[in-house]
Amino acid sequence: MADSGLGRRVKVLRRARGWTQEGLALRLHRSSSWVTKVERGVITIDSVATIRELAAVFGVSASQLTDESENRSVARQRPVSELARMLDRPASMLTGATSEINSSHADLVHAATALRRTYNRSSTRYLSAAERLPQLISQAVELAETSTTARLRATAYTVLANLYRLGSLELRHRGDHVHARLALDRAAAAAQNADDKVLVAAVTATLCNELMIGGRPDDAASLAVDSAEILAQQSPTVDAQHVLGVLRLYGAQAAARAGSESEAMALLDAANQLASTDADRHFLIFGPANIAVQSAGIFVDLSKPNQALGACSRLNGKELGSVNRACYFHLHRARAHTMAGDLDDALTALTVAWRTTPHIVMSDQLGRQQVADLLDRKRTFTGDLRQIARGMGLL
Repeated sequence: MADSGLGRRVKVLRRARGWTQEGLALRLHRSSSWVTKVERGVITIDSVATIRELAAVFGVSASQLTDESENRSVARQRPVSELARMLDRPASMLTGATSEINSSHADLVHAATALRRTYNRSSTRYLSAAERLPQLISQAVELAETSTTARLRATAYTVLANLYRLGSLELRHRGDHVHARLALDRAAAAAQNADDKVLVAAVTATLCNELMIGGRPDDAASLAVDSAEILAQQSPTVDAQHVLGVLRLYGAQAAARAGSESEAMALLDAANQLASTDADRHFLIFGPANIAVQSAGIFVDLSKPNQALGACSRLNGKELGSVNRACYFHLHRARAHTMAGDLDDALTALTVAWRTTPHIVMSDQLGRQQVADLLDRKRTFTGDLRQIARGMGLL
């Protein structure tokens, strides 16, 4: 298959307008077989003139017919954030930027915790809270470098690591994976300066998730397993066991996406053994409900929709505590229903996911693929599906 992404978009646009393949062929002065081959990806379209001709017929821009448009539409829709600009500068240049602001270590701890709480509960990103991140990061850098005791310095670096991690999540939701990775690099350095091995492992878990969402499940699974082995050698504190469970759960997810069923199930079982009650430690949610949600996704990735739906049936989507977790719960339900051929149920679940946290559906490849699958398989586009597709730049 040559250019299935372009072919799929041609098919989606054609069907959205109610045209047959013959109807599109007539408008292009080409044969219907040519349209068929384009939609199937048999024919490669590398001519700018042909792309412009297709765009003109559909009444869209040429960029909407390219792979680059699909992969970077979210990033292009938003300007470079102040956080991204900050990350483009060396960390040492942040010192002194907030010298006129008197902020204590306790104030910073409180602010970081409040931002995390907002992130868990906000259905529209935490943009208003994220606006504070550059200032808080600058304050944390200055406090870390001016602290008079090792304990206060470690506290400042711990807060700094967590602020950078929150920044990476916001950047990921903006589609800016380059700066999201840079933020995690800064978080890892701060965690090492705090001399906190559990915090280093927690940052690594966030990095595993970023790699997995970025389409590198093999690397994510390997990193999760290696980090879990290192952390398992530490004292089995509550925090360490919590982060260890997260690493094994993320490793299971990544292994499933990479197609390794035996590794995925072994890691999922290991995570289950560590789950007791749902909690948010080191800015990572872990517990039975979290495992149940991610189990559904793992079963879908392993082409087991009935087991995925079974995992979903044991949960109440309204009592998951985090809007992000609720979104993935409904997104995995949608994927499972689609795989089982229940397209109406899939659309219902997808619509709930979209209304819960649209930025996840837009920024995660799972969400984009789910919308594309429904556009490809449903004969008619309902108002909800059309609205979601337009919001994602697919129509």
